[in-house]
Amino acid sequence: MLAPLQRLLTFALIAAAGSWWFYFRDSSPVLAIAGCLLIVFGYAGLLALEFVILRFVNQSDPTPKPNWAELFRAWL
Repeated sequence: MLAPLQRLLTFALIAAAGSWWFYFRDSSPVLAIAGCLLIVFGYAGLLALEFVILRFVNQSDPTPKPNWAELFRAWL
């Protein structure tokens, strides 16, 4: 159930980045590239923020908390 949703999100982000690039490529190449990169890598930034929040939320959980190195490896 989750895999098709992730696939759809990936294709939507690629389509949005491509549309942004095609729309702005002639008028402002810098804006076209910057926007395209922000769309593509913005989700990775959001995921990194979620991992940072994960480290501080639910402190009373009996499972061991991951350290920063484990969170970084999971993010990559």
